[in-house]
Amino acid sequence: MSAQRKYFVYALLLMLSSAAQCRHPFDFFDESIEDFVDCLLKHNITHTEYEQFESYENKQNLLANKLELKYKCNVDCQLQRQPMKWLTAAGRLDLQLLNATDEAAASIVDCMANADAEQCAYSFKLVMCAYLANHPPPDELEPSNYEAEDAEETDEFYLDDGCFNLPNDLIAKCTTQQNITSDNFRHKLYDAQAGTPLVNISLNYMCYVLCAAQGLNILDANAHVDVDLLSEVEYMSPSNYDAAVQCNLGLQQEHDTCVYAFKMLLCLIKNLNTAEFLNTSEKKL
Repeated sequence: MSAQRKYFVYALLLMLSSAAQCRHPFDFFDESIEDFVDCLLKHNITHTEYEQFESYENKQNLLANKLELKYKCNVDCQLQRQPMKWLTAAGRLDLQLLNATDEAAASIVDCMANADAEQCAYSFKLVMCAYLANHPPPDELEPSNYEAEDAEETDEFYLDDGCFNLPNDLIAKCTTQQNITSDNFRHKLYDAQAGTPLVNISLNYMCYVLCAAQGLNILDANAHVDVDLLSEVEYMSPSNYDAAVQCNLGLQQEHDTCVYAFKMLLCLIKNLNTAEFLNTSEKKL
């Protein structure tokens, strides 16, 4: 098996287990250290608590809106202290200040349509919506020295957001085939994680996942994920392997291959130990 396909298989697992992006929603925060500390003090959050809150391991909880109000209020405080403002004096989104691309702006507006009017919840959702819309874009964020070194070593597969990802031609093929955008897909995935019934999510978003898996040739004859193949080409810990097998077994009666693919994605997001998988994968890279 080629190294390129191996990396792409890893990329698909990354998509399934971490909702396709390895950037963090707070990457753009650039307030002064004084403002950062002041926000923590105002909301009675310790540095240790904040480090746990903003960790990559906690990102799925952020996307699923599983956090205490004080953390949302801290995000609002940080957002209000940014040198580049996103909010009006009344604390509402200002598209002109946001300075996003037309596509990102439209995606954010759509995502914010049902935002809670309470200020802390509103600001937190805005940050999440911007993240899902890929705003600010990765090339506007300063990469760390670690990321820059990795980019030189793995140029063919490395993206500006610091992650391996699906190949652009496969993304283009699948989004065109299903008449969706990657940003909209992330929003639908976010909605599903937050509890939106799958009957309210269009089938083309589910077929996008199937298309990606087909493009990587990791499905069996029934168009189900071949867990053994995945474990052969990219290390999976015993616990993650068992979790993937159980997800697969639980969906054997799902005959619609698109629905199966999307449900498999959701099951893996919920049950895989993402940090463990990424750590072992990084060692192999």
